[in-house]
Amino acid sequence: MSFSPRVVVIALLICGVGGGEVDAIKKRLTPAQKYRIATHVVTGRVTKVYEREEQKPKYHWTLYVAEVRVDEVEKGQGVSDRQLIYVRYWRRKWVGEGRVPPGTSGYHPIPVDGQAVRIYLARNSRDGASRENNDGGFNVLGMDGFEILEPQPDATADDVAGETSEVASP
Repeated sequence: MSFSPRVVVIALLICGVGGGEVDAIKKRLTPAQKYRIATHVVTGRVTKVYEREEQKPKYHWTLYVAEVRVDEVEKGQGVSDRQLIYVRYWRRKWVGEGRVPPGTSGYHPIPVDGQAVRIYLARNSRDGASRENNDGGFNVLGMDGFEILEPQPDATADDVAGETSEVASP
């Protein structure tokens, strides 16, 4: 009897082979998929990025809030052009013992002050990372909910592409 590689992987995950915590590995969504899932889609300019760091047993977390001046609302209600909104997102770095478990290290790319962006948002709705987004705030959708429309002149190619952080390897 022969099994496809997919069946074997699913069986191993169900049985817990590999131990430790297993995070879902996030597949990048197309712009059409993000648009369909998002409660709001806006374009605008990042005016300021705020961050806070937290040390947890297995990960070092950086939590971000970006202040965004909306240029255009492409989808969603309750936000208007020229309005200032605040959006949440995060990154994390493995600091636990052993190998990095499968999963995401956070959002890529992330914007810097002054950048023009399109943002796919979830408000009081599943955002792809949390089931607990029901406080009225805006969470950036998935792990790639930012589209950088206009890079900063002093940004490096890696900063813009979001490739400066680690990639989890199974």
